[in-house]
Amino acid sequence: MLNKLNKIKQRETSGSDTFKNYDYQYHWAIYTLLENSRENDDIAVLVEFHEDVILVENVSSENNQFHFFQIKANDKSLTLSDILRKENGNKSILDKLTLGKEYLEILDNIKSIKLVSANGFSSKFCANESNFYELCDKDKKKIEDNLMLEIDKNSFLSKLYFSKSKLPKIGFIQTVKGILSEIIQEIHPDKRTNVNAIYLVLKDDLHDKGKKRLTDKEDPLQEKGMTFSTVKEVINRYTDIEDDNLTSALDMLNNTSYAIIEKQKIKKELLKYSTHHLNSGSIQAQIKLDILNSNILDDLMCSNNKQLTEIINNFCSTLELKYGTISTVQMIKSGVLYELSRYIRETA
Repeated sequence: MLNKLNKIKQRETSGSDTFKNYDYQYHWAIYTLLENSRENDDIAVLVEFHEDVILVENVSSENNQFHFFQIKANDKSLTLSDILRKENGNKSILDKLTLGKEYLEILDNIKSIKLVSANGFSSKFCANESNFYELCDKDKKKIEDNLMLEIDKNSFLSKLYFSKSKLPKIGFIQTVKGILSEIIQEIHPDKRTNVNAIYLVLKDDLHDKGKKRLTDKEDPLQEKGMTFSTVKEVINRYTDIEDDNLTSALDMLNNTSYAIIEKQKIKKELLKYSTHHLNSGSIQAQIKLDILNSNILDDLMCSNNKQLTEIINNFCSTLELKYGTISTVQMIKSGVLYELSRYIRETA
């Protein structure tokens, strides 16, 4: 379903263009990913892609489920008038929530469309969270009168929610760090870890992805999203546990036909790669994308020891000019060995 969503022209892209002060929004995305992982860890969040935030359920399935969120980091409670107001010919908040006919093919997979307010809504309008059909008749009529829809009205309205954010506007950074610390303890009880380093990697990764413009040929999860599997990888990297992928990659390196000095150089880069490939702004993360977007891992799975080094060397020769640093070749080799180790473990 994600590939179908990616082919639909986006209703709103200004966030990717301007990247103004959306710090609260990105922290809300991380908070929502962490909170929902307790019930289902096969999830991801997408930022600035069709909506401010999309929560994707059943990521590993072809039958993805979507929850669309428009986030308002407002300093006061929203009223229905705020939601319906159009100023200077601009769209209202309600207008930005509506879906066009281009979403019809995936409409059944969109489970909810929520307006999230950092400071909630006026008490006359709704409680902490209300579906459209739970509103009073007067407010429902006002919303229906202002709807411009190209899809079935009842289908849209049944998915429409108004929700007070669970992430407080004041102290939201500490709140995100708090739930992150709880999740880490649930995964690795009593293990020594670096919560702040994990937080910074996750935050910076989403910020970088929020700035990107996506083509319909690129992978939304890689370019605009974060899976909970990625969160666990980052947690594992900064927690006092053994990195099985690194251990396996080092064993694999020892069995290659590379010369001793070359092996030492690759080993040094492997140790760097195991940490930095999770930071989307790093050269290791870019090398990881090049590896995953190629067929090299499948080619290596069908090779013998001699062919393995030849395939890796040929791959390096096609990439080294792209990066242009002295240790690029060893860096690429380390990335290939690390990702091959992961690939073998995941497909075993």
